[in-house]
Parts: sequence; C-alpha cells; structure tokens
Amino acid sequence: MDRRAVSQKKPFDPEALMSERADRLQSKLDVLVVFLHERLRLRKESLESLDEDERNIGSLLTAFEDRRKDGRIEASGLESSLIGHQLSAQRERRSQETACWSDLLRLMQQILQVWEASEEAKSRQSVIKQSLPEYRLKPEQDYSSARIARDIQTQGKTKWI
Repeated sequence: MDRRAVSQKKPFDPEALMSERADRLQSKLDVLVVFLHERLRLRKESLESLDEDERNIGSLLTAFEDRRKDGRIEASGLESSLIGHQLSAQRERRSQETACWSDLLRLMQQILQVWEASEEAKSRQSVIKQSLPEYRLKPEQDYSSARIARDIQTQGKTKWI
C-alpha cells in the first residue's frame, strides 16, 4: 500500500459536504419527477386501452340491438356476456384511476419530503458558508510540522497556528 495515499487525507470541507447532500437530494427529486411522469403515461395508456375495449363492446352491443329490432336475432348468452365485459371494463377503469391517484399521492408526498430536505440542506449550506471564515493556504508555502517548529524556534517566542 502506498504511504502517500494513506497520509494524504482530504481536508474537511463542510461546504463541499453540504453541496454533495444538496446534489443528492436534487437527484432524488429528479428521479421522483420522472416516476410521476411515467405513472401518468401508464395511466393514459391504460385508459386509452380501456376506451378502445369499451368502444368495441359498445359497437357489438349496438349491432346486437339492431339485429334484435329487425327480428333477425334473439337475445343470446353472447350479448349478456358482452354486457358483463362492459361492466368489467368500467370496474377496471375505476380501479386504474384509484391506483393511479394513490400512486401519485405517494409520489407527491415523497417529492415534498425530499424537496423540504433539499431546501434545508441549501439553507444549511448557506449558513455554513456565511459563518465559517475563509482559510486558504498559499500553495508555495511549506506547512510541514518541521518547518513550523523551525520557524517557532528561530523567532524565540510561541506562535499560534
């Protein structure tokens, strides 16, 4: 193992830490919004499919009704079966709507929670940025402990670092 890699730790940077948290929360928000749009897309596709099924069943029932009026056909089990399918499609529509709005409500609650945490992280980041002094080391200076000890000895007095 390389000793330099172990001894070279990143300095603690609270601003970067808070920025990373804010970025992660923003990513979560983005993912939740994508899920929300995807759920709405699935709802639309499902309802369009149910609309088509209901139209097909309705046209078949209309055809049966026309033939029955003309006396060409009597009420049959097929007609009652179509009526059952029509009612089933209506139940499925209600079920899809309920499931969709339940999913959307859950997603919206998650979005609000993550948004609140994101705003809190941004606020903390701002407070930390404003309250911490700016400490910058000059890259050309030697800040090793040996150099500092030598400087203290040569000056003959205590030096606070």
